[in-house]
Amino acid sequence: MSVIQVFTRWPVFGQVKTRLAKDIGDLAAFGAYLQLLNHVLSQAAFINVRIEIWLAVDNRFNESSDDSLNYEDCLHQWQSLVDNLNVNEAAKKAHHNISNIFSNKKCQFYRQAEGDLGEKLTQAFQSGWTRHKNVLIIGGDSVSVNSLHLKEAFDALQNHEMVLIPAEDGGIVLIGASNNAPINLNAISWGTDQVYKQLNVKNSSLKIYCLKTGWDVDRLNDWQRFLKIREPL
Repeated sequence: MSVIQVFTRWPVFGQVKTRLAKDIGDLAAFGAYLQLLNHVLSQAAFINVRIEIWLAVDNRFNESSDDSLNYEDCLHQWQSLVDNLNVNEAAKKAHHNISNIFSNKKCQFYRQAEGDLGEKLTQAFQSGWTRHKNVLIIGGDSVSVNSLHLKEAFDALQNHEMVLIPAEDGGIVLIGASNNAPINLNAISWGTDQVYKQLNVKNSSLKIYCLKTGWDVDRLNDWQRFLKIREPL
């Protein structure tokens, strides 16, 4: 069995899409966060694999012996956080669809590790490999990645150890690896235009498959680009 792990933030007002919020405000940015996550989850839901939600969360959750979070607790708190905000109609519809995907796909929730992105990804891969053969990790705003890209990435892992989708800004929008592949995510300049190059250099001994370049949503021009391609809810 394979899994798609979606990395995202816990939906706290004022703490999601903060760079975008500088241009459109906190409430609109929160609504954007919901619409972007809905788009990513909707594409993932087309693939017959498990979906895990990997959250950057605060101390509202009790510590567990592993990185898993209580499903019912997550759903309840997620619902209450979003319902208390007066988001626009598109965001409300996105939230409704996200809730349905959580339920229909029986998504499990996990806590992201402390540390830099490399440490977070390493923990998620190692955890995922205890349950699944192949693991893809994608950001909750990587809206250029559709279901066909996800299928291509999983197919590639049948005879490659690692798969990447580079981003236009030099980063990545997706990373995947087959079970226990010796991937190296250390000493990467995360958040810079060197990420994709460094990942290829540090993992040059592995068989790496790279899909065509994609993009994610960080700033106003990215958001406007997404609005032109999104499917109506």
